Amino acid sequence: ETAAKFHTTKLPYTMPFVLYGIFRYLYLVHHKDAGGRVGQTLLHDLPLLIDIFLWGVSVLVIIYVWR
Repeated sequence: ETAAKFHTTKLPYTMPFVLYGIFRYLYLVHHKDAGGRVGQTLLHDLPLLIDIFLWGVSVLVIIYVWR
């Protein structure tokens, strides 16, 4: 359904960004004790912010440029 809506089958290429984000957040929760403040964690962790930015750029490029 998503492939039909956006006319591309290349969105799975963004999965490494999602996986990195999940594992980075788990690392912060378990090793840096940042689990209670989700918003603070997302806004103050530079590697996670870069990952979210790159994920967004890759989604936009896949949908609008690389069909």
